[in-house]
Amino acid sequence: MADKWNDGREDRDKQEIAGQGKVKETPENDLIDERYEIIEGVRYDFLSSPAYAHQQVLRDLILGFHQNCAKDGEVLFAPLDVHFDEDNIFQPDLIYIANANRGIMRDGYIYGAPDLVVEILSASTGCRDKTIKKNGYEKFGVREYWLVDPVHRFVEQFVLMDGKYAAVATLTEEQTLTSPTVPCLHLNLGDILREDEGNDESEAKDKQGKVKETPENYLIDERYEIIEGVRYDFLSSPIYAHQRVLAKLYLAFHNGCAADGEVLFAPLDVHFDENNIFQPDLIYIANTNRGIIRDGYIYGAPDLVVEILSASTGRRDKTIKKNGYEKFGVREYWLVDPVHRFIEQFVLLEGKYAAVATLTEEQTLTSPTVPCLNLNLGDILREDEGNDESEAKDKQGKVKETPENYLIDERYEIIGGVRYDFLSSPVYAHQRVLGELHFAFRNDCAADGEVLLAPLDVHFDENNIFQPDLIYISNANRGIIRDGYIYGAPDLVVEILSASTGRRDKTIKKNGYEKFGVREYWLVDPVHRFLEQFVLMDGKYAAVATLTEEQTLTSPTVPCLSLKLEGIFPPEDQPI
Repeated sequence: MADKWNDGREDRDKQEIAGQGKVKETPENDLIDERYEIIEGVRYDFLSSPAYAHQQVLRDLILGFHQNCAKDGEVLFAPLDVHFDEDNIFQPDLIYIANANRGIMRDGYIYGAPDLVVEILSASTGCRDKTIKKNGYEKFGVREYWLVDPVHRFVEQFVLMDGKYAAVATLTEEQTLTSPTVPCLHLNLGDILREDEGNDESEAKDKQGKVKETPENYLIDERYEIIEGVRYDFLSSPIYAHQRVLAKLYLAFHNGCAADGEVLFAPLDVHFDENNIFQPDLIYIANTNRGIIRDGYIYGAPDLVVEILSASTGRRDKTIKKNGYEKFGVREYWLVDPVHRFIEQFVLLEGKYAAVATLTEEQTLTSPTVPCLNLNLGDILREDEGNDESEAKDKQGKVKETPENYLIDERYEIIGGVRYDFLSSPVYAHQRVLGELHFAFRNDCAADGEVLLAPLDVHFDENNIFQPDLIYISNANRGIIRDGYIYGAPDLVVEILSASTGRRDKTIKKNGYEKFGVREYWLVDPVHRFLEQFVLMDGKYAAVATLTEEQTLTSPTVPCLSLKLEGIFPPEDQPI
């Protein structure tokens, strides 16, 4: 087994990250975390995305623990830091903490030894799990440790005896696992280790191998771009001004050009080649070019892309991304500055971008690439109370976007004091539904309130900072928009389900919206093509309707809205 997992990659990984630093959480760097571990003072990056089989096993283990032991302890899962000391910060796949040991959970992390941890072997981390991590768990007193092999379908069970791990069992799918550490647990391994067609890890590439989204790894990737083979994380949440400009641009394209092409917006991957996977803020694809939309993403050059400058991405947008769009033949590129209120317009001429105009809010923009468009920039760029970036605070209360940290923050939510990263990029269907919903709200209700789109922070309190997919704020409630973010409960929020966030949307986020008084909540399922509508009644959500594409939705919270759902979902023949 050791040969299978150790193909030399462990040593390469260690060499690649040498010198990058080991202290994971300090006041100086708490905005710059990437997914990695520190073991005996050495940083080890998580360089590949787990395959489908890994995530399937993890899901079933979590379910097994929860069904058997929910009253006896807490079951948690990666990525969550377990701090043994400053030189040893691990991220097990699964963590079990007995009620008697709950004191190790504080400040959003774990400080001390869980009762039991599980690692699920993969090609990129298996050697580490079987050697230095096993030694670490033993050293720091984790009472029980499991190694799960999803390919060969067995579990190795180690129990701490006199300070050393004893290999007490190697169990296969025909057997049942019981635990001296977790006596409430009774696991039928046939339910955990069943063979499945998704069990082949061979195609799951790491983030340096550029394959970003495949059926095997779509649950666990992070939001980033690859430009000339280099990964660039999306390191902060846009502020209100950025999202307002994006919403208005989307509406203008949709109003002027819906019959001529498709308008989509971030976060959606545009694959130019394996070394260049971009996420523009706004994407326009003419009908004649629709063939580049396939398998839920975009493969090839859109006709026009837009980037809205922010402190964290502006430099990239103006340099390497501009060069990339030029190289791969994007016919037109706009750079929008929402602070200084102008647009730079570039058009591809003989393979090079020509700067054809710099336009201010007093002017009108026309496009040689999108002739259906006639854009009054006063409607897009007007000054607004939310347009000051200087007060943009991060979720811990610190300045989120500064020249010093613009490459290092990440996109996440805080729910009940726990950080939840956004771990994958939405697919075409998700963004299509979001765009249509936004258009419907703007069409019906522009005079009655404000509709905004993710990613935009909604601050309920310091322990609860959410990023809904769509936000509606009535005019009477506009006071919650201040300092570039939202502070308080919107009138209505919408979440569009995806594999990576659906569980959160249906459970802890729904509970949070209810707790903090969001009057109406929708859950939209773009795969099964229905919408669940919840309305707050006496402080609790009532499920008032489950609507399909044949029906029309009306809202007690937003009476101006009448939504024909057949227009929301993508055509049946489009990729999900």
